[in-house]
Amino acid sequence: MATFRPLLASGEWKEAATMTRPVKRCPKGIPLLRSSWSALTPVDPGAVEAAQAYLALADATLPGLVRSLHLVGSAVLGDFRSGSSDVNFVAGTHGPAPTQALEAVHQDIAPGHPLSRLDGIYVTEDELRLGTWEVTGPQVRRGRFLPTGPHGRRALDRYAFATGAVAARGTTPTGLEHRISSRDINRDLVLLAGKAVMAARRAAPSAWEASSLVLGTARLHYTLLTGRVTTKTDAGLYGLVTFPPCWASVLDRALAVRRGGEGSAAVLRAGEIEAFAAMVAADMEELAPEARG
Repeated sequence: MATFRPLLASGEWKEAATMTRPVKRCPKGIPLLRSSWSALTPVDPGAVEAAQAYLALADATLPGLVRSLHLVGSAVLGDFRSGSSDVNFVAGTHGPAPTQALEAVHQDIAPGHPLSRLDGIYVTEDELRLGTWEVTGPQVRRGRFLPTGPHGRRALDRYAFATGAVAARGTTPTGLEHRISSRDINRDLVLLAGKAVMAARRAAPSAWEASSLVLGTARLHYTLLTGRVTTKTDAGLYGLVTFPPCWASVLDRALAVRRGGEGSAAVLRAGEIEAFAAMVAADMEELAPEARG
């Protein structure tokens, strides 16, 4: 199976990122604003604390079941925000995980507990080794266990795991990115961008959710263009030099919320979030028309 290839070769995306995008995507009324830049913060020890607490609880409840635990996302990319960021994980089990027993591990986790930010999936060690995960299976969303679902099992999720996971227990397999179809990854990226537009049309999200929606959509565009997985903060900075200047205000405020957390005074309006997501999704469809549908 072909290795995932970005739309631009190495080095070309840097030049493309400085090109002026079509002004037609700048709706009237979006103000121009000079952008501010921020440095990434180091990985918060809260992610390590959550991983250790989870392993202790799992070992006490189900000895020998969880053979490996791999952290992904902001916890290992240097963009973790304690108290707001999820602790994303992939747990490798010895054989199919007994859902009732797994539910017992997670059932008594109260809000504010280190494990209340867990967000991830359970797969077997064989699935991890081969890099082919079942399309549905046990999952955890914000600390809540769900016996089955597709969350975290797309080709894009497997690619993020293959290129950036860090083992808290066991050893992360290597070379798995070569087994993932480039077309499948691009299809996931374009599909998720479309879902972001639909999410922006729903009830007004919290400031943190709005920021994550804006920066997460920019991150999809970044991965489509470069073939790399990055943080939401870096994706926001990428957006500032890639998209037309009229979107700088939206990206700046999304980054301000990312830096300041739920207490940030920055305001993101529903209409501009939807407009930004729609602009990014449309551009991604133009960049990779074969990924639609």
